[in-house]
Amino acid sequence: MKGNALRVFSWTVAMAVILAMGMGLTAVVAVPVAAGFTPTPTPAPPTPTMTPRPATPSPPPPPPTATPLPSETPPPTLTPTPWCYTVTPGPPPTETPAYAVHIVVDVQMTPAVADPGDHVRMTVTIRNEGNAPATHLVMRTTLADELLPFAVQTPRGIPAVNGQDISVALGTLDGGEEVVITIESVVRSGVAPGQGMHATVSVTYDGGEAGGTFPPPPPTPVPPTLDRPICPFLPESGGHSAPSSLWSDLLFASATVLFIVGAALWRRTRRS
Repeated sequence: MKGNALRVFSWTVAMAVILAMGMGLTAVVAVPVAAGFTPTPTPAPPTPTMTPRPATPSPPPPPPTATPLPSETPPPTLTPTPWCYTVTPGPPPTETPAYAVHIVVDVQMTPAVADPGDHVRMTVTIRNEGNAPATHLVMRTTLADELLPFAVQTPRGIPAVNGQDISVALGTLDGGEEVVITIESVVRSGVAPGQGMHATVSVTYDGGEAGGTFPPPPPTPVPPTLDRPICPFLPESGGHSAPSSLWSDLLFASATVLFIVGAALWRRTRRS
């Protein structure tokens, strides 16, 4: 009986030691052992090996830089251009005869507005812009009643003064040549101040006549030259071209005829 009690006690102590080892206890348990009993030494549990953790984890490598794909360039938008061309009308051609006389007369009066007693000078320039000589050329003018002529200067010919009528026979004026005649006058007394000057000069020659006035007539307005676009067909201008309009009209007429014929045949079939 004593032996059984000892076994029970030994097993109890062994179970306590195993439980203590499982719980990680390192305390030494003093167990009274009966005389004549030699306990079996229990091996110490192995010391766990601790793996040191790195102090600072190394950062992960940066992700690779993504290379952007080449952007697809959209195809260019093609805008149809209307079929147009521009016609710039130029001045009509001037037909110059091979051999002709062209007399130009310019008249100037200084001053243009005068008072009684003022000195007035009339300058008449006769120029032949043609390529043929003008023969038997004669200048004639009639001064206004408010002017009193007192001198006529001419590089050629002999002037004739008859009251207000003045004439100068100049003879021949070659192409490209000009002659200047000066008529001096004074404003008569009794004329209202601020009188406007005016004069008319005529030039006759063999085969023609020319003239000039003061003040000169206003120039004839010339219409501005505009570029006139000519666009027979304008598909992009909101309308339609002539060929497409013709085809659409033909298709509409054909459809109308077919509808009428079909309706007539259907009614005839239905009646029969």
